[in-house]
Amino acid sequence: MSTIPIYPTAISTVFPLNATPYFSTFATPCAFISVSYFRSSICCSAACARAFSSSAEEPFSAFSSITIPGSVETVEDDVFQNCTAMTSATLEPGVKSIGEYVFRDCKKLTSIKIGDGIQHIGSNAFLNTGWRNAQPKGVLYIDHCLIGRKDTYPKNLEIREGTRIIADLALWGCIDMTSVTIPDSMEYIGNAAFGQCRSLTSLTIPNGVKSLGYEAFSQLEKIKSVVIPDSVTSMGFAAFQGCTALESVTLPNKLEQIEERMFNACSSLKSVEIPDSVTEIGKKAFCDCTAFEYVKFGSGMTYVDELAFSGCTALTDVYYNGTETQRNEKFPASAIGTDNDALENATWHFIPGDEIAIEATVEFGSGVSYKGTTPYVIANGSAQTPEIIVKDESGTPIDPQYYDAVFLENTNAGTAYVNVTFKNGYSGTAQAWFKIYLPAT
Repeated sequence: MSTIPIYPTAISTVFPLNATPYFSTFATPCAFISVSYFRSSICCSAACARAFSSSAEEPFSAFSSITIPGSVETVEDDVFQNCTAMTSATLEPGVKSIGEYVFRDCKKLTSIKIGDGIQHIGSNAFLNTGWRNAQPKGVLYIDHCLIGRKDTYPKNLEIREGTRIIADLALWGCIDMTSVTIPDSMEYIGNAAFGQCRSLTSLTIPNGVKSLGYEAFSQLEKIKSVVIPDSVTSMGFAAFQGCTALESVTLPNKLEQIEERMFNACSSLKSVEIPDSVTEIGKKAFCDCTAFEYVKFGSGMTYVDELAFSGCTALTDVYYNGTETQRNEKFPASAIGTDNDALENATWHFIPGDEIAIEATVEFGSGVSYKGTTPYVIANGSAQTPEIIVKDESGTPIDPQYYDAVFLENTNAGTAYVNVTFKNGYSGTAQAWFKIYLPAT
Protein backbone atom coordinates (compact mmCIF):
# COMPACT_ATOMS: atom_id res chain seq x y z
CA MET A 1 0.00 0.00 0.00
CA SER A 2 1.30 3.45 -0.86
CA THR A 3 2.37 5.59 2.05
CA ILE A 4 3.19 9.21 2.76
CA PRO A 5 6.19 9.46 5.13
CA ILE A 6 7.02 12.60 7.09
CA TYR A 7 10.66 13.60 7.22
CA PRO A 8 11.74 14.42 10.81
CA THR A 9 13.08 17.95 11.04
CA ALA A 10 13.73 20.40 13.85
CA ILE A 11 10.60 22.35 13.00
CA SER A 12 8.37 19.33 12.33
CA THR A 13 7.78 20.22 8.67
CA VAL A 14 5.75 18.02 6.35
CA PHE A 15 7.59 17.69 3.04
CA PRO A 16 5.79 17.29 -0.32
CA LEU A 17 5.99 13.94 -2.08
CA ASN A 18 8.55 14.96 -4.66
CA ALA A 19 10.96 16.53 -2.18
CA THR A 20 14.62 15.59 -2.55
CA PRO A 21 16.73 13.77 -1.58
CA TYR A 22 14.47 11.90 0.87
CA PHE A 23 11.69 11.23 -1.64
CA SER A 24 13.86 10.69 -4.70
CA THR A 25 12.97 6.99 -4.73
CA PHE A 26 9.29 7.78 -5.41
CA ALA A 27 9.02 8.08 -9.15
CA THR A 28 5.31 8.76 -9.54
CA PRO A 29 4.01 10.70 -6.54
CA CYS A 30 0.94 11.85 -8.39
CA ALA A 31 -0.31 8.27 -8.52
CA PHE A 32 -0.70 8.03 -4.71
CA ILE A 33 -4.39 7.95 -3.79
CA SER A 34 -4.28 6.43 -0.29
CA VAL A 35 -2.52 7.35 2.92
CA SER A 36 -2.63 4.54 5.46
CA TYR A 37 0.01 5.64 7.99
CA PHE A 38 2.78 8.07 8.76
CA ARG A 39 6.31 6.76 9.19
CA SER A 40 6.37 5.27 12.70
CA SER A 41 9.99 6.19 13.36
CA ILE A 42 9.51 9.94 12.92
CA CYS A 43 10.31 12.17 15.88
CA CYS A 44 8.29 15.20 14.81
CA SER A 45 5.16 15.99 16.77
CA ALA A 46 3.21 18.27 14.45
CA ALA A 47 1.88 18.37 10.92
CA CYS A 48 2.66 21.63 9.14
CA ALA A 49 -0.21 23.96 8.31
CA ARG A 50 -1.73 23.52 4.82
CA ALA A 51 0.87 20.87 3.92
CA PHE A 52 -1.62 18.47 2.37
CA SER A 53 -4.25 20.92 1.21
CA SER A 54 -4.79 21.15 -2.53
CA SER A 55 -3.39 24.67 -2.46
CA ALA A 56 -0.02 23.37 -1.25
CA GLU A 57 0.85 20.63 -3.74
CA GLU A 58 -1.58 19.46 -6.40
CA PRO A 59 -0.94 15.69 -5.88
CA PHE A 60 -2.47 15.81 -2.40
CA SER A 61 -5.96 16.49 -3.73
CA ALA A 62 -5.97 12.86 -4.80
CA PHE A 63 -5.98 11.41 -1.24
CA SER A 64 -8.92 9.12 -0.58
CA SER A 65 -8.17 8.20 3.02
CA ILE A 66 -5.74 9.01 5.80
CA THR A 67 -4.79 7.61 9.20
CA ILE A 68 -2.81 9.90 11.49
CA PRO A 69 -0.91 7.85 14.08
CA GLY A 70 -0.26 8.70 17.71
CA SER A 71 3.32 9.71 16.90
CA VAL A 72 1.87 12.94 15.48
CA GLU A 73 0.53 14.87 18.47
CA THR A 74 -0.62 18.03 16.70
CA VAL A 75 -2.21 18.65 13.32
CA GLU A 76 -2.05 22.35 12.54
CA ASP A 77 -4.65 24.58 10.89
CA ASP A 78 -5.86 23.87 7.34
CA VAL A 79 -3.60 20.84 6.79
CA PHE A 80 -6.08 18.77 4.76
CA GLN A 81 -8.26 21.60 3.53
CA ASN A 82 -9.95 20.94 0.18
CA CYS A 83 -8.65 17.40 -0.26
CA THR A 84 -11.56 16.80 -2.55
CA ALA A 85 -11.08 13.04 -2.98
CA MET A 86 -10.73 12.20 0.71
CA THR A 87 -13.49 9.91 1.97
CA SER A 88 -12.21 8.79 5.38
CA ALA A 89 -9.94 10.09 8.13
CA THR A 90 -8.79 8.39 11.34
CA LEU A 91 -7.00 10.12 14.23
CA GLU A 92 -5.35 7.50 16.41
CA PRO A 93 -5.26 7.87 20.23
CA GLY A 94 -1.89 9.63 20.44
CA VAL A 95 -3.12 12.64 18.46
CA LYS A 96 -3.80 15.39 21.01
CA SER A 97 -4.78 18.43 18.98
CA ILE A 98 -6.15 19.35 15.58
CA GLY A 99 -6.36 22.95 14.43
CA GLU A 100 -9.11 24.96 12.84
CA TYR A 101 -10.37 24.20 9.32
CA VAL A 102 -8.23 21.05 9.15
CA PHE A 103 -10.67 19.16 6.93
CA ARG A 104 -12.63 22.09 5.54
CA ASP A 105 -14.12 21.58 2.08
CA CYS A 106 -13.28 17.86 2.01
CA LYS A 107 -16.69 17.34 0.46
CA LYS A 108 -16.40 13.58 0.08
CA LEU A 109 -15.18 13.00 3.63
CA THR A 110 -17.96 11.00 5.27
CA SER A 111 -16.12 8.66 7.67
CA ILE A 112 -14.30 10.26 10.62
CA LYS A 113 -12.87 8.53 13.68
CA ILE A 114 -11.25 10.41 16.56
CA GLY A 115 -9.10 8.58 19.15
CA ASP A 116 -9.43 8.90 22.90
CA GLY A 117 -6.25 10.97 23.24
CA ILE A 118 -7.68 14.12 21.68
CA GLN A 119 -7.56 17.20 23.93
CA HIS A 120 -8.25 20.05 21.54
CA ILE A 121 -10.30 20.47 18.37
CA GLY A 122 -10.08 23.79 16.56
CA SER A 123 -13.09 25.68 15.30
CA ASN A 124 -14.75 24.56 12.08
CA ALA A 125 -12.33 21.64 11.72
CA PHE A 126 -14.96 19.72 9.71
CA LEU A 127 -16.70 22.62 7.98
CA ASN A 128 -18.30 21.76 4.64
CA THR A 129 -17.25 18.12 4.77
CA GLY A 130 -19.49 15.38 3.43
CA TRP A 131 -20.00 14.18 6.99
CA ARG A 132 -21.20 17.55 8.30
CA ASN A 133 -23.36 18.30 5.30
CA ALA A 134 -25.18 15.00 5.82
CA GLN A 135 -25.94 15.63 9.51
CA PRO A 136 -29.39 16.73 10.67
CA LYS A 137 -29.80 20.14 12.27
CA GLY A 138 -28.77 20.44 15.93
CA VAL A 139 -25.74 19.69 18.08
CA LEU A 140 -23.07 17.65 16.29
CA TYR A 141 -20.95 14.83 17.74
CA ILE A 142 -18.16 12.63 16.44
CA ASP A 143 -17.47 9.73 18.78
CA HIS A 144 -16.83 11.30 22.23
CA CYS A 145 -16.44 14.84 20.87
CA LEU A 146 -18.99 17.65 20.68
CA ILE A 147 -17.95 19.28 17.42
CA GLY A 148 -20.41 22.14 17.10
CA ARG A 149 -23.95 22.81 15.99
CA LYS A 150 -25.73 22.97 12.68
CA ASP A 151 -28.20 25.85 12.52
CA THR A 152 -30.40 25.06 15.54
CA TYR A 153 -29.84 24.17 19.19
CA PRO A 154 -32.05 23.29 22.16
CA LYS A 155 -32.81 25.85 24.84
CA ASN A 156 -32.14 23.24 27.50
CA LEU A 157 -29.10 21.28 26.36
CA GLU A 158 -28.09 17.96 27.88
CA ILE A 159 -24.72 17.06 26.43
CA ARG A 160 -24.49 13.42 25.50
CA GLU A 161 -23.12 11.05 28.15
CA GLY A 162 -19.58 9.93 27.42
CA THR A 163 -18.59 13.22 25.76
CA ARG A 164 -14.99 14.09 26.69
CA ILE A 165 -14.29 17.23 24.74
CA ILE A 166 -16.06 20.29 23.38
CA ALA A 167 -14.46 21.88 20.32
CA ASP A 168 -13.57 25.55 20.00
CA LEU A 169 -16.61 27.80 19.35
CA ALA A 170 -18.84 24.71 19.42
CA LEU A 171 -21.76 26.44 21.17
CA TRP A 172 -20.65 30.04 20.85
CA GLY A 173 -23.46 32.54 20.46
CA CYS A 174 -26.34 30.26 21.53
CA ILE A 175 -28.02 33.32 22.98
CA ASP A 176 -31.37 31.62 23.70
CA MET A 177 -29.91 28.64 25.56
CA THR A 178 -31.08 28.86 29.18
CA SER A 179 -29.52 25.72 30.68
CA VAL A 180 -26.83 23.17 29.93
CA THR A 181 -25.98 19.87 31.59
CA ILE A 182 -22.35 18.85 31.21
CA PRO A 183 -21.74 15.11 31.84
CA ASP A 184 -19.20 13.81 34.36
CA SER A 185 -17.20 12.34 31.46
CA MET A 186 -16.17 15.83 30.28
CA GLU A 187 -12.41 16.62 30.34
CA TYR A 188 -11.67 19.45 27.91
CA ILE A 189 -13.79 22.52 27.15
CA GLY A 190 -12.51 24.43 24.14
CA ASN A 191 -11.89 28.07 23.36
CA ALA A 192 -15.08 30.20 23.44
CA ALA A 193 -17.08 26.97 23.62
CA PHE A 194 -19.94 28.70 25.49
CA GLY A 195 -19.01 32.30 24.72
CA GLN A 196 -21.95 34.74 24.53
CA CYS A 197 -24.52 32.20 25.71
CA ARG A 198 -26.12 35.20 27.34
CA SER A 199 -29.28 33.51 28.64
CA LEU A 200 -27.62 30.74 30.67
CA THR A 201 -28.70 31.24 34.28
CA SER A 202 -26.48 28.64 35.98
CA LEU A 203 -23.31 26.72 35.30
CA THR A 204 -22.00 23.51 36.82
CA ILE A 205 -18.55 22.35 35.76
CA PRO A 206 -18.17 18.68 36.73
CA ASN A 207 -15.19 17.39 38.66
CA GLY A 208 -13.02 15.69 36.05
CA VAL A 209 -12.73 18.63 33.67
CA LYS A 210 -9.02 19.33 33.19
CA SER A 211 -8.88 22.54 31.20
CA LEU A 212 -11.00 25.47 30.07
CA GLY A 213 -10.06 27.23 26.84
CA TYR A 214 -9.77 30.96 26.42
CA GLU A 215 -13.11 32.82 26.58
CA ALA A 216 -14.74 29.45 27.35
CA PHE A 217 -17.57 31.06 29.34
CA SER A 218 -17.16 34.71 28.46
CA GLN A 219 -20.16 37.05 28.48
CA LEU A 220 -22.52 34.72 30.29
CA GLU A 221 -24.46 37.65 31.63
CA LYS A 222 -26.90 35.87 33.97
CA ILE A 223 -24.86 33.36 35.96
CA LYS A 224 -24.34 34.46 39.57
CA SER A 225 -21.89 31.89 40.91
CA VAL A 226 -19.50 29.27 39.63
CA VAL A 227 -17.38 26.61 41.30
CA ILE A 228 -14.40 25.53 39.22
CA PRO A 229 -13.46 22.03 40.42
CA ASP A 230 -10.00 21.11 41.65
CA SER A 231 -9.53 18.86 38.62
CA VAL A 232 -9.05 21.97 36.46
CA THR A 233 -5.34 22.80 36.13
CA SER A 234 -5.44 25.37 33.33
CA MET A 235 -7.79 28.10 32.18
CA GLY A 236 -7.27 30.23 29.10
CA PHE A 237 -7.34 34.00 29.06
CA ALA A 238 -10.67 35.80 29.48
CA ALA A 239 -12.40 32.54 30.40
CA PHE A 240 -15.11 34.38 32.36
CA GLN A 241 -14.72 37.90 30.99
CA GLY A 242 -17.87 39.99 30.97
CA CYS A 243 -19.94 37.74 33.24
CA THR A 244 -21.58 40.84 34.65
CA ALA A 245 -23.95 39.10 37.12
CA LEU A 246 -21.26 36.84 38.61
CA GLU A 247 -21.05 37.47 42.36
CA SER A 248 -18.86 34.61 43.59
CA VAL A 249 -16.31 32.22 42.15
CA THR A 250 -14.34 29.34 43.64
CA LEU A 251 -10.98 28.66 42.01
CA PRO A 252 -9.32 25.22 41.81
CA ASN A 253 -6.48 24.46 44.21
CA LYS A 254 -4.07 23.23 41.51
CA LEU A 255 -4.26 26.28 39.27
CA GLU A 256 -0.84 27.92 38.80
CA GLN A 257 -1.65 31.05 36.83
CA ILE A 258 -4.63 33.34 36.38
CA GLU A 259 -4.39 34.44 32.77
CA GLU A 260 -5.01 37.95 31.53
CA ARG A 261 -8.59 39.26 31.50
CA MET A 262 -9.79 36.10 33.27
CA PHE A 263 -12.56 37.95 35.15
CA ASN A 264 -12.33 41.31 33.42
CA ALA A 265 -15.51 43.40 33.74
CA CYS A 266 -17.23 40.98 36.12
CA SER A 267 -18.85 44.01 37.69
CA SER A 268 -20.85 42.12 40.36
CA LEU A 269 -17.97 39.99 41.67
CA LYS A 270 -17.51 40.88 45.34
CA SER A 271 -14.39 38.95 46.31
CA VAL A 272 -12.02 36.19 45.28
CA GLU A 273 -9.77 33.80 47.16
CA ILE A 274 -6.59 32.98 45.23
CA PRO A 275 -5.35 29.47 46.09
CA ASP A 276 -1.79 28.88 47.32
CA SER A 277 -0.94 27.13 44.04
CA VAL A 278 -1.27 30.34 42.00
CA THR A 279 2.00 32.20 41.43
CA GLU A 280 1.01 34.86 38.88
CA ILE A 281 -1.98 36.98 37.92
CA GLY A 282 -2.10 38.32 34.38
CA LYS A 283 -2.86 41.73 32.94
CA LYS A 284 -6.41 42.99 33.51
CA ALA A 285 -7.36 39.71 35.19
CA PHE A 286 -9.80 41.47 37.55
CA CYS A 287 -9.94 44.84 35.84
CA ASP A 288 -13.19 46.79 36.34
CA CYS A 289 -14.57 44.41 38.96
CA THR A 290 -16.21 47.44 40.48
CA ALA A 291 -18.01 45.57 43.29
CA PHE A 292 -14.80 43.95 44.53
CA GLU A 293 -14.50 44.46 48.31
CA TYR A 294 -11.58 42.22 49.20
CA VAL A 295 -9.13 39.71 47.77
CA LYS A 296 -7.28 36.87 49.47
CA PHE A 297 -3.83 36.06 48.10
CA GLY A 298 -2.39 32.59 48.58
CA SER A 299 1.12 32.07 49.90
CA GLY A 300 2.42 31.11 46.45
CA MET A 301 1.83 34.51 44.87
CA THR A 302 4.93 36.09 43.32
CA TYR A 303 3.70 38.53 40.66
CA VAL A 304 0.66 40.62 39.69
CA ASP A 305 0.78 42.14 36.21
CA GLU A 306 -0.16 45.70 35.33
CA LEU A 307 -3.83 46.69 35.40
CA ALA A 308 -4.79 43.38 37.03
CA PHE A 309 -6.96 45.19 39.62
CA SER A 310 -7.44 48.48 37.81
CA GLY A 311 -10.88 49.97 38.30
CA CYS A 312 -11.64 47.94 41.45
CA THR A 313 -12.96 51.05 43.12
CA ALA A 314 -14.64 49.29 46.07
CA LEU A 315 -11.60 47.22 47.10
CA THR A 316 -10.62 48.03 50.69
CA ASP A 317 -8.90 44.94 52.13
CA VAL A 318 -6.26 42.46 51.01
CA TYR A 319 -5.63 39.27 52.97
CA TYR A 320 -2.35 37.41 52.54
CA ASN A 321 -2.00 33.77 53.56
CA GLY A 322 1.28 34.27 55.37
CA THR A 323 3.12 36.62 57.65
CA GLU A 324 4.18 40.05 56.55
CA THR A 325 7.78 38.86 56.55
CA GLN A 326 6.90 36.08 54.15
CA ARG A 327 5.03 38.46 51.93
CA ASN A 328 7.96 40.86 51.76
CA GLU A 329 10.28 38.01 50.78
CA LYS A 330 8.10 36.30 48.16
CA PHE A 331 5.67 38.97 47.02
CA PRO A 332 7.05 42.46 47.72
CA ALA A 333 5.37 45.64 46.58
CA SER A 334 7.76 45.76 43.63
CA ALA A 335 6.14 42.55 42.30
CA ILE A 336 2.87 44.39 41.70
CA GLY A 337 2.69 45.98 38.26
CA THR A 338 1.62 49.53 37.47
CA ASP A 339 -1.96 50.80 37.62
CA ASN A 340 -2.96 48.63 40.55
CA ASP A 341 -3.80 51.50 42.90
CA ALA A 342 -6.62 49.51 44.49
CA LEU A 343 -4.10 47.01 45.89
CA GLU A 344 -1.69 49.67 46.99
CA ASN A 345 -4.33 51.70 48.82
CA ALA A 346 -6.07 48.76 50.48
CA THR A 347 -5.44 47.62 54.06
CA TRP A 348 -3.30 44.49 54.07
CA HIS A 349 -3.83 41.72 56.62
CA PHE A 350 -1.41 38.94 57.52
CA ILE A 351 -1.53 35.81 59.64
CA PRO A 352 0.35 35.61 62.97
CA GLY A 353 3.67 33.84 63.18
CA ASP A 354 7.32 34.70 62.67
CA GLU A 355 6.55 38.13 64.03
CA ILE A 356 9.21 40.74 64.61
CA ALA A 357 9.39 41.85 68.24
CA ILE A 358 9.48 45.61 68.57
CA GLU A 359 10.13 48.03 71.42
CA ALA A 360 8.34 51.30 71.02
CA THR A 361 7.38 54.52 72.77
CA VAL A 362 4.11 56.42 72.65
CA GLU A 363 4.04 60.19 72.34
CA PHE A 364 1.10 62.57 72.15
CA GLY A 365 0.34 64.89 69.30
CA SER A 366 -2.36 67.52 68.85
CA GLY A 367 -4.98 67.97 71.56
CA VAL A 368 -2.58 67.47 74.50
CA SER A 369 -1.01 70.22 76.63
CA TYR A 370 1.80 69.93 79.18
CA LYS A 371 2.42 71.07 82.74
CA GLY A 372 6.11 70.55 82.93
CA THR A 373 6.47 67.00 81.60
CA THR A 374 2.92 65.93 82.45
CA PRO A 375 0.60 65.61 79.45
CA TYR A 376 -3.01 66.59 80.08
CA VAL A 377 -6.36 67.39 78.52
CA ILE A 378 -9.45 69.17 79.89
CA ALA A 379 -12.54 67.07 80.63
CA ASN A 380 -15.58 67.83 78.49
CA GLY A 381 -17.89 64.93 79.38
CA SER A 382 -16.80 62.83 76.41
CA ALA A 383 -14.13 60.13 75.99
CA GLN A 384 -10.72 61.69 75.37
CA THR A 385 -8.72 60.17 72.45
CA PRO A 386 -5.88 62.56 71.70
CA GLU A 387 -3.59 61.96 68.76
CA ILE A 388 -0.75 59.51 69.48
CA ILE A 389 2.54 58.96 67.68
CA VAL A 390 4.15 55.53 68.10
CA LYS A 391 7.90 55.41 67.45
CA ASP A 392 10.36 52.54 67.20
CA GLU A 393 13.77 52.37 68.91
CA SER A 394 15.30 54.71 66.36
CA GLY A 395 12.57 57.32 66.84
CA THR A 396 10.91 56.58 63.48
CA PRO A 397 7.11 56.82 63.49
CA ILE A 398 5.37 53.49 62.93
CA ASP A 399 2.48 53.22 60.47
CA PRO A 400 -0.85 52.76 62.33
CA GLN A 401 -1.64 49.67 60.22
CA TYR A 402 0.87 47.80 62.40
CA TYR A 403 -0.79 48.42 65.75
CA ASP A 404 -4.06 48.80 67.61
CA ALA A 405 -4.53 51.52 70.23
CA VAL A 406 -7.01 51.24 73.10
CA PHE A 407 -7.82 54.15 75.48
CA LEU A 408 -8.81 53.37 79.09
CA GLU A 409 -10.34 55.49 81.87
CA ASN A 410 -10.40 58.40 79.50
CA THR A 411 -13.67 60.20 80.28
CA ASN A 412 -13.62 61.47 83.87
CA ALA A 413 -10.98 63.49 85.72
CA GLY A 414 -7.97 61.44 86.71
CA THR A 415 -5.28 59.44 84.94
CA ALA A 416 -6.08 57.98 81.50
CA TYR A 417 -4.10 55.33 79.62
CA VAL A 418 -3.50 54.28 76.03
CA ASN A 419 -2.32 50.72 75.34
CA VAL A 420 -0.69 49.88 72.02
CA THR A 421 -0.52 46.30 70.71
CA PHE A 422 1.44 45.50 67.55
CA LYS A 423 0.14 43.29 64.69
CA ASN A 424 0.63 42.40 61.02
CA GLY A 425 4.03 40.79 61.42
CA TYR A 426 5.10 42.63 64.57
CA SER A 427 4.71 41.76 68.23
CA GLY A 428 4.99 43.72 71.45
CA THR A 429 3.13 46.36 73.42
CA ALA A 430 3.60 49.94 74.55
CA GLN A 431 1.75 52.22 76.96
CA ALA A 432 1.42 55.91 77.81
CA TRP A 433 -0.67 57.95 80.23
CA PHE A 434 -2.07 61.44 80.43
CA LYS A 435 -4.04 63.47 82.96
CA ILE A 436 -7.63 64.66 82.61
CA TYR A 437 -8.28 67.87 84.54
CA LEU A 438 -11.61 69.48 85.31
CA PRO A 439 -12.13 72.82 83.59
CA ALA A 440 -11.25 75.91 85.63
CA THR A 441 -14.14 77.61 87.45
